[in-house]
Amino acid sequence: MMRDTEFGPEKFCNQCQEWWPATDEFFFKSSKGYLRSPCKACIDDKRRKTNALKPCCVPGCNNPRYHWRFSRCKQHQQEANRVRYMRQKVGLR
Repeated sequence: MMRDTEFGPEKFCNQCQEWWPATDEFFFKSSKGYLRSPCKACIDDKRRKTNALKPCCVPGCNNPRYHWRFSRCKQHQQEANRVRYMRQKVGLR
């Protein structure tokens, strides 16, 4: 849903029920170039809540995930990065 105001076009976020400027700063674009409905802030909030509920994938570790793209906590993610770096340095992949 869009509306025109004196400040320019605005788009309605159906999740937070607020009007935001219809720009790339506030909304993601679809592959066809349209602005997607939930605003970026609502999507980030949902990712944070989801990550807080999902624990690290390492057995015995109950820490929350480091980032929504990773399945490990911060400590185990740094450890995996160190191992990956050392393997590349030695020449093993």
